[in-house]
Amino acid sequence: GYSYLQAMQEGLEIKFPILIDTPLSAIGKEMRNGIMQNFIDLINKNIQMTFFFTNSELTPDIFNLIKGYTSNFYEIKISEVDDGNAIDSLYERKKI
Repeated sequence: GYSYLQAMQEGLEIKFPILIDTPLSAIGKEMRNGIMQNFIDLINKNIQMTFFFTNSELTPDIFNLIKGYTSNFYEIKISEVDDGNAIDSLYERKKI
């Protein structure tokens, strides 16, 4: 799937945002940094990307790799205050 999206972007010279749900779910740990580096290369070509990571995918090394290329980062979790759902921005540290 990833190579198809990249071919569409480059071959047709059409720039459109890419949304990827669980981008590293079926990728072995030894390959994850390389896959994310490929996505960073696309970002450097002004292609907007949105990722929906699970907690097992977004390890500290992956977070540190992409942090410099992200404009916003949100974590969806159960609120400890009211037992409801909440979205926390890890950049702004406030609930929205």
